[in-house]
Amino acid sequence: MANAIITHYFGAKPKRVVRRAGGLTNFVFQVDHAEGDFIVRISLEPAKLNDYLKEQWAMLKAREVGVPTPEILEVGNDVIAAPYMVARLMPGREATHHPDRLAILKEMGRVTARIHCVPTTGFGQTFDWSHNQLSRHETWKEFLHSELTR
Repeated sequence: MANAIITHYFGAKPKRVVRRAGGLTNFVFQVDHAEGDFIVRISLEPAKLNDYLKEQWAMLKAREVGVPTPEILEVGNDVIAAPYMVARLMPGREATHHPDRLAILKEMGRVTARIHCVPTTGFGQTFDWSHNQLSRHETWKEFLHSELTR
């Protein structure tokens, strides 16, 4: 499926596709292509398309305030019969055992503060990223009422 998505998007087959571990709700693949290195995420849950679209919006807004995020090139469900996301691979490694781990944690705090500066309107699953109006909650109270009375 990842091969089909990349071939459709770039018009040429990838050099290599490798399944990566770690996706709790997605199948995750690293793709090496003449155009670069990419990550393809695929979900078998049709509703995941909205999550991918929301994530695409959130990453763009975070990048606008200086947060390093991968560039998402495509979100869809038309090439295969499942929601997918194609993003540029960002170089790096886990900082779990990095010698400068504390400095990295401090930088993560500064980056997190930038994320919290991104203005949004509405609460819950549907807010600025979505054009849906009927499922939008304009206030926190409205959101809680909707969530707690289901």
